[in-house]
Amino acid sequence: MFRTVPEYENILYNSENSPFAYQINKKITDRDHFKHAWHEEIEIKYIVSGAVNISVGGERIDAHAGDVVIINPCEHHINEMKVGDEAVCNILCVDLSR
Repeated sequence: MFRTVPEYENILYNSENSPFAYQINKKITDRDHFKHAWHEEIEIKYIVSGAVNISVGGERIDAHAGDVVIINPCEHHINEMKVGDEAVCNILCVDLSR
């Protein structure tokens, strides 16, 4: 169950004409805890190291190094971290309308 109001996340593209936006080795820490977001792009998140609990559409996913999590367009999601925890992720967002 979500505890906060979702915030629209504006995805920044690596190239103006590309349908892809990506972040390599993005560190997620407890400061990102309960950032309740949504965006119009599909998001593919590969956990490089550590672990993160991701709530997607009310379902909790415990993701660990080596896992891939796919978040559908416009799906509300939250990264849940314990104090002091961190994970490193590669994130690919795809705008299917581009």
